Amino acid sequence: MAKKYVSRIVLMRNGSRITDFKNYKKMAVPYAKEVELMDEDGVVEVHKKYKYSIDYVIPKVGAKQDWSDVRDETWSVQYTEGGPKTTYTGVDCIEEGESDVDGQKEVVMTLTFVADGRILE
Repeated sequence: MAKKYVSRIVLMRNGSRITDFKNYKKMAVPYAKEVELMDEDGVVEVHKKYKYSIDYVIPKVGAKQDWSDVRDETWSVQYTEGGPKTTYTGVDCIEEGESDVDGQKEVVMTLTFVADGRILE
């Protein structure tokens, strides 16, 4: 029986596949902002920034990857089983978040990225 929904993705960084991640989260994209005016409320357009995060799994052997060098890169997210593809351009890593250590499973660290452009295919 064929799966009805997409449950996996392929994550690519500058054409190289990334496999040491546990979770991908696409964040909200603001299109406008509400502002208070003298007599009423108004809406102004904002510069779109595309944000996403991944939960990076720190390897048991070898050094963990340094994400501070992610500057102006191209990343793509391909939803498997024939799903759509999203390509992000001008990608920068803006935050290396907290690490979650539970003593039984892997150590996971959240990384947040921002992109200047997004291409939906």
